[in-house]
Parts: sequence; C-alpha cells; structure tokens
Amino acid sequence: MGAGLDQQACQEQAQEIFHKQVNYTLQFKPCCHILQNVSYQAIKKWKKFQPFPIFILLIKNTVLEPVTNILIAVVKQAGEGDEKAQNLLYRQYAKAMFNICMRMAANRQDAEDLLQESFVLAFKNLKQLKQEVNFGGWLKRIVINECVRYCKKKVHWKELEEHHYELPENDQAEWITEISFERVNEEIKKLPQACRTVFNLYALEDYSHKEIAGALGISESTSKSQYHRARQLLKERILKPQING
Repeated sequence: MGAGLDQQACQEQAQEIFHKQVNYTLQFKPCCHILQNVSYQAIKKWKKFQPFPIFILLIKNTVLEPVTNILIAVVKQAGEGDEKAQNLLYRQYAKAMFNICMRMAANRQDAEDLLQESFVLAFKNLKQLKQEVNFGGWLKRIVINECVRYCKKKVHWKELEEHHYELPENDQAEWITEISFERVNEEIKKLPQACRTVFNLYALEDYSHKEIAGALGISESTSKSQYHRARQLLKERILKPQING
C-alpha cells in the first residue's frame, strides 16, 4: 500500500515538473540548463518504478533537444485530451489569435466568442495535424476561417456586387508607411465590415483577390472594389486630421 502511494506521489510530482518545464520553455526563457536538472531529478525519482510511463520517456527524449521538440510533445499531449497541455497552448497563442479576431470582428464580445470557438475546434481536430511543429500556422488558419464564416453572415455581400469603389490610378500607399501600426490598426477596426474583411485578408493575411472571392462567395472585382474602398477610407481618416491639425 505504501509503495503504491509512493509511486502515485512520484508520478504526480513528475507530471507537475513536466508541465512546469514545458510552460517555462514555451515562454522562450533561457532555461535549458535548468530543464536538464529538473527533468533528471524527476527521472531519478521514477527510475525504480517499471514500466516507465510514456510521458517521462517524452521528457527524457526532449529536454536536451531544441524548444521545437518540447512544443511537439505538448501538442501531442493536447491532442490526447490533456487539459494542462491544452491550457499551455492556449496561454501561448491566445493573445495573437485574439488580435486577429479583433481586427476581423471589431467587437470585443464577438472576438472573444470567435477565439473560444476556434480553440475548441482546434483541440477537437488536433489529431488531424500531421506535423505538430506547424501548430501555430494551423491554428491561425482555423481562426481566420472562423472569422471569415462570421463575416459572411454579417454582410449582405450580394448587394455589394452592384457597388464598386475605385481609387485613382496614381494613388500610392507610401503614406501608410509613415503612420504607426497602432494608429492604422485602430482605424482598420472602424472600417465597415465588408471592406474591413477584405482589407484584412488581402493586406495583412496575404490572401489573393481570387482566394478572398472564393472564401466569401463574391466576385474578384467586388473583392478589389472593397479593398480600394478600405484604402480610401483609411487614407481619408488618417491623413485629413493631420492636415487640418
């Protein structure tokens, strides 16, 4: 009975050490030497118990490897339903993904809902990810797809097919490079939903107008038109106050 309790206590302690070291490493802190020490202590405590649980072997194989391998280990465990691993991934990626949701939705409550829905969907389908090291990019695509789905419901896109906004041919975008990103980002959030969606996808997410048209169910000309409208509105709202001020 005592041996069983000792084994359980050691397992719990080693699990705790594992999650702590992963959390520490994912924050990109200079702790490789520390990781080796704490992992060695955990393995030493567990050495008398057979067979070794899978995740302690995971520690043994990854602590001396680059941070990338630890990320792979966490993603694998998250795919198995490990809540601590999922929480680690959430804390690591939530802020960046929320910023995307805010740019697309421009409404905090909707952005938070999109973020939660995206993570639920990601964890549900995590086993489909073939290369765990690509988790960040894979998650971002899920977030953008959820945002696009949201935007499709919010806008009557068919009505926009009849309206086209064109910029003069000599219009240049050099002016935008002289403005801080924070200032531009704030104005992007204030754009009408349709042109904001297109602008985000084209200018910030590197979608082509053909890809945007396919994602939103609109024509390429409508995508281009809405992008031009967004640029024109941004230019007017950012430059005019500077000129008048």
